[in-house]
Amino acid sequence: MDPFTMVVGIVLIGTTASIVNKWIAAKHGYEIDEGDGERMVKAAAPDDQALRRIEQLEKRVRVLERIATDEGARLASEIEALKDAREDDLADALSRPDFSTRETTS
Repeated sequence: MDPFTMVVGIVLIGTTASIVNKWIAAKHGYEIDEGDGERMVKAAAPDDQALRRIEQLEKRVRVLERIATDEGARLASEIEALKDAREDDLADALSRPDFSTRETTS
């Protein structure tokens, strides 16, 4: 094995080991420190205030989803009811034989 291949192999092994090490650490909840990039610190768990805020936001999203879906269905049913009522009114008006018209004189 020539020296160039050996150096490339060592660099490749070192780089791969570093990537795998950081991947495993991230998988277990560690974050890389912003300073030098080599230290890893355990990620902080969300505090109670943040959890309450998330819960409030989730409730608001559920309400908004319900409004968006329910209002759409209710609105569609009201439109259909108005269409049906209009069709019934037209059918009643056309079924009467005496059409009364107003003539206006100026």
